[in-house]
Amino acid sequence: MAQALEQTLDLEVNEQSHSEARRKITLQKFRQSMAGIHYVVVKEYLLRDEAVTAYKPISKVMQAQQSLVKIVRVLRPVLSYKGV
Repeated sequence: MAQALEQTLDLEVNEQSHSEARRKITLQKFRQSMAGIHYVVVKEYLLRDEAVTAYKPISKVMQAQQSLVKIVRVLRPVLSYKGV
């Protein structure tokens, strides 16, 4: 799912910092990546660094840790809250 989202949004996001995400992720791309996730619309311009695509793909993170973890559930975000 995360990989498909990255391809759909055409972003290179794996190693960017939050400040880079704020500069690189447009509001349109932010809105696309946050489809189905609730957030405060009034301050969405401040939340671009919380976009799904601002983070490393969880599948790659978990794959790198496969000797340490056992995946029992895959969760998806339903809410993004940031005190701004």
